[in-house]
Amino acid sequence: MDKVFRRLLILIVACAMLFPVLSASGQNYGIAYCLLDMNVQEFSVKESGICVMNGNGGGVRQLTYWEAAWVVSPAWSPDGSRIAFKSNRRDMSDIYIMDADGGNQTNITGNLGQNDSDPAWSPDGESIVFTASLPNENYEIFRIHIKSRQIEQLTNNPAVDMMPSCSPDGKKIAFASDRDGRGEQYDIYVMDADGGNVVRLTDTPLTEFYPAWSPAPWGVDYAGKMQITWGKVKSD
Repeated sequence: MDKVFRRLLILIVACAMLFPVLSASGQNYGIAYCLLDMNVQEFSVKESGICVMNGNGGGVRQLTYWEAAWVVSPAWSPDGSRIAFKSNRRDMSDIYIMDADGGNQTNITGNLGQNDSDPAWSPDGESIVFTASLPNENYEIFRIHIKSRQIEQLTNNPAVDMMPSCSPDGKKIAFASDRDGRGEQYDIYVMDADGGNVVRLTDTPLTEFYPAWSPAPWGVDYAGKMQITWGKVKSD
């Protein structure tokens, strides 16, 4: 992978952390998004924060106030009562959760990895799957149970496994990985919720990442099959 494409991939992944996300709970503040003041050339953040607003753009409210740290990747809990997010407030990036009004901000992953990222809630709201970089600089996918803080490692592979997304029924997890020997070219995979039965879904000349499940089958007659969408990046 050439340097230009590597930088493009890093920039796209970083920008994806800033995408607005919609709460399906129907509460007053339905969209969470990031505010960011950054030095693009140095790829460093000056200040950042998370806000929420109504679906019509009104009712804007800032939940985390300006910090000299990455405060990004907001993810609503299924019932809309909490928001998970990533922050490097203490130098290392951890996963935090907070109430929908910004209260009770809590670091839930602690000292697991140098870079914990990509939080995604399980459909029952009892756990969060996420990516963590281990001391050997390998990225794996983990699950943390909110109440007990028990952490399970779901993948164990020398390649990079990242960007997990839980299926609407909670039985599967889609993710991106370069585990099939194509250098830093990523494909979409799916596995059982416990990390078993990994299956590769895409095999193209492109880099594919950030899978997202449809909450319901597409079209009229899909026999109950759930769908996955994902992003692509060309390397030439």
